[in-house]
Amino acid sequence: MLKKEKAMKSVRKLFLGLIVIMIWTCAEDQGYNVPETPCISPALKVNATIGDLSAMYKGAVVQIKQELIIEGYVISSDEKGNFYRTLHFQNSPENPTEGLQIDVDIQNLHTMYPIGSKILINSEGLYLDKYRGVLKIGGIYPQKNGGVAVGRLSSTLVKKALFVSCESPVKMVPMLVEIDHIDDAMINTLVVLENVEITSDSYCQSYALVDKNTNVLVQNCSGNTIVLRNSGYADFQADLLPVGNGKLQGVLGKYNNDFQLTIRDTNDLMLLGDRCDGNSYSCIPPSVNATIQEVKDKYQGALLQLEDSLVFEAIVTANDKSGNAYKYIYVQDDSGGIKIKINQKNLYLRGFSVGQKIVVNTKDLYIHALSGELQLGGLYEGNIGNIESYDVFKHLYVLAENEVLLPKIVTLSDITAKDIGSYLLLENLQFLEQELNFVDDTANGSTRTLIDCTANTIHVRTSKFANFSGAKLPTGNGNVQGVLNYYNGNFQLLLRDINDVVLMTNERCNVAENAELVSLSEIRNMFFDKSLNITQNIKIKAVITSDAAELNITETNAFIQDDSGAIALRFSSPHGLKFGDEVELSLLGTSIEEYKGLLQLNHVPKANIISTTPGIIPAPQTITLEQALSGDFESVLVRIENVQFKDITKTYSGENKLTDCVDDLNVYIRYQAAFSGFKVNKNNGAVIGIMTEYEVPQLYLRKSYDVTFYEEYIDCSMVGLTNFPFYISEIADPDNNSGARFIELYNPSNETQSMNGWQLIRYTNANVTSTKNIQLTGFSIGANSTFVISPNAAEFLAVYGFESNLGVSKGGPADSNGDDTIVLVNPDGEVVDIFGLIGEDGSGTNHEFEDGRALRNTGIQGGNPIFDPSEWVIWNDTGAGGTIKLPQNAPVDFNPGIR
Repeated sequence: MLKKEKAMKSVRKLFLGLIVIMIWTCAEDQGYNVPETPCISPALKVNATIGDLSAMYKGAVVQIKQELIIEGYVISSDEKGNFYRTLHFQNSPENPTEGLQIDVDIQNLHTMYPIGSKILINSEGLYLDKYRGVLKIGGIYPQKNGGVAVGRLSSTLVKKALFVSCESPVKMVPMLVEIDHIDDAMINTLVVLENVEITSDSYCQSYALVDKNTNVLVQNCSGNTIVLRNSGYADFQADLLPVGNGKLQGVLGKYNNDFQLTIRDTNDLMLLGDRCDGNSYSCIPPSVNATIQEVKDKYQGALLQLEDSLVFEAIVTANDKSGNAYKYIYVQDDSGGIKIKINQKNLYLRGFSVGQKIVVNTKDLYIHALSGELQLGGLYEGNIGNIESYDVFKHLYVLAENEVLLPKIVTLSDITAKDIGSYLLLENLQFLEQELNFVDDTANGSTRTLIDCTANTIHVRTSKFANFSGAKLPTGNGNVQGVLNYYNGNFQLLLRDINDVVLMTNERCNVAENAELVSLSEIRNMFFDKSLNITQNIKIKAVITSDAAELNITETNAFIQDDSGAIALRFSSPHGLKFGDEVELSLLGTSIEEYKGLLQLNHVPKANIISTTPGIIPAPQTITLEQALSGDFESVLVRIENVQFKDITKTYSGENKLTDCVDDLNVYIRYQAAFSGFKVNKNNGAVIGIMTEYEVPQLYLRKSYDVTFYEEYIDCSMVGLTNFPFYISEIADPDNNSGARFIELYNPSNETQSMNGWQLIRYTNANVTSTKNIQLTGFSIGANSTFVISPNAAEFLAVYGFESNLGVSKGGPADSNGDDTIVLVNPDGEVVDIFGLIGEDGSGTNHEFEDGRALRNTGIQGGNPIFDPSEWVIWNDTGAGGTIKLPQNAPVDFNPGIR
């Protein structure tokens, strides 16, 4: 009998095992990962509390190494999809004092751990950590930064750690709390709020955006708020939130500093009563009584608040899904289209999908033409702004219907102002720009140009936030879709996404074949201080004067010249043009810009090259170095005679200067140049090159053979010094100390200069006869040195800390109060240098230095018998234009003896 009973028990065990296997198999077939969850008897003894585990957490991930068994009652449910692979539990069915959550790698937890069921957890080997303020228990996983974090417990470990009691689930009684009394001790417990309601910015909105976890703000009648956190994957995601007042229960959580509630299903919201303000709201749209055009007709040229209840039905034609629009949508009806500004993100997830029918109640909205385009919105700082999120429900109603959009088919020449805001299909277009992305890498947005085969154009403006901003522009011709908008006098096309240009796969048409030929001088005359996009169908024909083969110019740059003038070219990719090529070049879609002072044709696609043939290289114009510095020969091929390199110790690499011992001209050689590293020519002679500009004029050398220096090198330090061996370099009249006045002379030569027979003369105020003078006989100036003269030697020493070279009496040339004329005279009585104009009082003129300073420019290397204010930097208190009206104080604003 015993053997038979044992056999029967074995059969029953086997049978039960088969049933379990069958259930497991069925669950696997449905895509569920369901572990065995047999209930447990009281044999598993609880020996710790949730609080005991919480006390083990000290601010970092901690592993529980003792066999601590805790119990709790389940308060969460994933049945409706608002919880995902997480189980929340508290220590008591009502009036709990602590709660916890465990993350598990299992779905459909509600089938195994229903609300109210008692669970037991063997925490040995598990980990504790806080995530954004919420303590949880689970497994561990590595992070990218090398650390670890607590995450989901694998299904295998769940079997060893998580158990459900055989006791029947009990009723869970939520704890009644006030929003402003919530604290951390309540986290992971079931709470209920009374007399609460959804804030107005979520009226007529769904519980969550599609596929996005969404925060909804809940408030009580005192204005205290808490976040209601809803999953974008919940079964009730698309349901509209209730707009009444009442009870809200849910599992309390926290995210950083913000408490939040998560509901199990919509039964947790019982918001059916009157709202705090006594008003009731409806999400049912009002009756349609107008069209978009009738709303537009109300506009009379100034910002207008719409007082009438004009209501129109429209279809959404553009939204922010691709990122190319931000906080606005376009809608249209049979009468036209319009832009609506809304202060919310992710509008495409809030019901405003393309093709969606909506009703718009315009009462109290504002209408205005922003940058020339009529728009609907709210008010912001006295101008058209966005409809605030809390007002959206009053004006925009999403209907149940969706409609397939059919664009209006037009050509560029057909477009009129009536089409602004409408969804269009434009036929047979191509992008002017080629080999570019929709948006430049460093830009917030970029404007590109679409053109048809008869050279009509329209702009396309793309945001850097568009998901296609980094895509290449289509290279072909075809139909383009988008919404027409308007910006500062120009039609623009808003692309909703990359699909609006996918039909541009046909062969491009040759727009340039009908282009008008213009000269380079005409091109230069088109520029007026700011970048100009060329929209005319024009072309140029000229000869390449630069030589890319020598590598002293980049492969995307070139210089080009015709009989009328010259200009720099900047291509968007390597151009392949050779020195001497005669090029026919379309300019449509390029721009005229100035960079560092150099005028250039920019953004030139290589495809704009119409033809190239061998050309006749223009003869270089012979000019002086002074003419080269005038800026009148920019981009022109020139020959400059009687020059030499200023620094003959250098090689053809980096910066150097050409000089004629009077003026200097910058030369820059790229380190990649074929002749980079060669020693510079150490003689004097002529040089051929192209005048360019980099904030100041400079010469572009094509190759080393352009330098033909055959004459002997000149020592510039001796040039012009026979009669003018030294000059006035500084005159001082400090605002804070007249005793610190001085006059400074400078000897620029490499030899000491005697001053025997020389004198300084002062013409006071407007006098034409001199008053006092300073005799310089017996003194000399060292090579490349200064000579400082003071009318108060003791005060000079006290102020500046060193002795002047010569102390003289007061009232002379060194003691001027800033409105006198100072003259340097040689032994023959000739004026060799002068500051000011004899017979003119300096007050209020360009030679006043009262309470200031007159400092000779360092580029000046000799005296000038005719006063030239451009040779000086002058500070004063009341001088004329060209001077600096800023008094100077000693010693901080002066540096006598330093040149």
